[in-house]
Amino acid sequence: MNWLDAICFFPLAFLCNTALPVPFDPVLIYFASHHDSKATLVFAAGASICAGLAAVAETGVLKSLGGKIGFNDGGQFTRSLGFYFFVMLVALLPLPFSIVRFAVVRNSPKRFPYGLAVMLGRFPRYVVTAGLWHAIHLPSWAAVLLLIGTCAFAVRKEMSVLARISRIYEWKQFTN
Repeated sequence: MNWLDAICFFPLAFLCNTALPVPFDPVLIYFASHHDSKATLVFAAGASICAGLAAVAETGVLKSLGGKIGFNDGGQFTRSLGFYFFVMLVALLPLPFSIVRFAVVRNSPKRFPYGLAVMLGRFPRYVVTAGLWHAIHLPSWAAVLLLIGTCAFAVRKEMSVLARISRIYEWKQFTN
């Protein structure tokens, strides 16, 4: 692993877990396809740490958003250990993480346990994803095609979600 790869990889790891509507797995696969298995393990560990830090960073934003929308049930669910297990399970499985983000908007989890649960859930997933890519020995151009395809799909999907949110916001403004 060289410095240029690290400079490109870690900001992408953070942004794909927060601001960019792109799933992170194809980014990891792209970088894993250009390195050996030891560097891939470093990428998986770094990516899971970035996912945990991104979760901690977005917690404050989502909490303030929840207060503005009026969602708050007093945080009963997020005070239980079951919530953090749920976060870890969703982070581990290829399920939409927006389920967890909605729960964060509705509640106020503690930042450190929430970030740790995301990190512990993402690490095995990233190790398995990168390890399987190395095991099937596909060429690196296949990783590029996978990355471009998922970016196009994510952007198309995100645009429809943003349009729906815009319509809901306009409807709320009209009814108030």
